[in-house]
Amino acid sequence: MKRSKWAALVVALCLVVTVAAVAYAAGKAKPTVPVAEVVRAKRFELVDSAGEVRALLGPTQYADGGPALALYDNDGKECASLAVLVGISPQLSLGEAAKSTRVILGPVDSSHGWPALVLCGQDGKVQATFEVVSDGAPALRLMDKAGKMRASLRVTDTETPETAESSLVLLDREGKVLWQAP
Repeated sequence: MKRSKWAALVVALCLVVTVAAVAYAAGKAKPTVPVAEVVRAKRFELVDSAGEVRALLGPTQYADGGPALALYDNDGKECASLAVLVGISPQLSLGEAAKSTRVILGPVDSSHGWPALVLCGQDGKVQATFEVVSDGAPALRLMDKAGKMRASLRVTDTETPETAESSLVLLDREGKVLWQAP
C-alpha cells in the first residue's frame, strides 16, 4: 500500500507540474491578431486619452489638399508638418506651440521651386534664407524685422558683369545698395 500511495503522489505531482507548465506557456504565447495587408482611408487621426487630435495623416488645408503629416501641441495648434504641397514639392515646417511657423525646409513657393532653408521670426516673417537658386548657386539672404532683404551673399560659377563669381551686397531700409563686392 505504501508503494501505491507514492505512485499516486508522483502521478498527482506530475499532473500539477504539467498543468502549471501548460498555463505558463499559454501566458507567454502571443495572441494572434489578424493583420490587414492594406489599409485605405482618406484621413487618419491619432488621438490622446482625452480624444484630442495629436497627429493627422491625410489631405490638409495647409497642403492645398495634398498629403500631409501634421503634429499638434497640447492646445491643438499645429506645430510641425511634413506636406507635399500642390504645385511645389515636399516641405517640412516647424513652429512653436500656438505661434507661427519658425523653420521651413523645402521649396518656399511655386514661382521658383528652389530648395531652401527658411528661418522666421516670432511674428512669422522671414528673417533668413539659405537657398540653391536657379543656376545651382547657393545664396544666403538676411532680412530685417519688416521682412525686407538687407544682406545677400551669393556664389556662382559664371563670370558675367550681371553675376560675378561671388557677391556680397548690403542694403538699407529702402533696398538701396549701401555696399557691395564685387
